[in-house]
Amino acid sequence: MSAHDARRTILVTGVNGQVGFELARTLQGLGNVVAVDRATLDLSNLDQVRAVVRDVRPALIVNPAAYTAVDGKASVKFTHVEREAG
Repeated sequence: MSAHDARRTILVTGVNGQVGFELARTLQGLGNVVAVDRATLDLSNLDQVRAVVRDVRPALIVNPAAYTAVDGKASVKFTHVEREAG
């Protein structure tokens, strides 16, 4: 990896989770890590995703963000978003 590659921006989602937190910390040596939580980047909001990606301009996106229902409640409704690649 060249010195130029080492400073590329890496966008990490789910920073408040265990995996996201550890990845954000571990990836620091590989580039400029921009770690975001759900308040900053709600992955179900396509407009917000576009805005953050345009603003951050990452070379790499790492998405360990997850939804876990540890309390067993089944009241959350999920939506499916489709988009064309490109």
